Amino acid sequence: MKFQYKYYGATTVDTTASTQSFSFAPDTLRPPTYFDGLLRSESHAHLAFREALSALHAVVVDDKRPRGRDPAAYRTWLAANEQRLLDEYVQQGRDALPEYNAARDELNALSAQRQSALKGFWGATQKFFEWLYRVNRDAWIVLDPVITVHPERLLFEAFSQDESTYCAVSVSHNVFNRTGEMACGTTNIDYSASLFEEFQKIRSYKDTRFQVDPT
Repeated sequence: MKFQYKYYGATTVDTTASTQSFSFAPDTLRPPTYFDGLLRSESHAHLAFREALSALHAVVVDDKRPRGRDPAAYRTWLAANEQRLLDEYVQQGRDALPEYNAARDELNALSAQRQSALKGFWGATQKFFEWLYRVNRDAWIVLDPVITVHPERLLFEAFSQDESTYCAVSVSHNVFNRTGEMACGTTNIDYSASLFEEFQKIRSYKDTRFQVDPT
């Protein structure tokens, strides 16, 4: 399958001594979705907004899949020690056989308990992805960061790169002074890892503007 995405430009951040403006570029092949708001200067909106987006970033860039290593040095060491290791392994196997059999039986019992405990969870997960495949196949194939502009809040959602972790950040419109029109909807957003450094620059003494801008 081939899925197409189209962005006019990229997400940008403009920063001065007194202002900071985030402009996220949404997928223009989806229905138009946009938002324009200025964070309230009172309360702790700036701090909460910064930490929430930083947490989202931590999920977006997370990838716990194992990485390969250069095996050359290991192969050289193994060639010089292979026979000794083999002899030790055989002897240890004989000594550990009774303990191994007991541990195997215990592990089989625990595995059966685990399967029973997770049966409902895996069933629900399967139903969710079957539903997602039917109603939004793009999201089923590509789990990129998305943003939803809702009449009452903004919702950021993302999976980690290895798809083992999900994060949702919900931001009420109450933390914004509305400065522009709004079109509700859900869309992918152009997201760069370098945005994390810009998130850390959010300060309460700066006017912080947030935009979802398809233009």
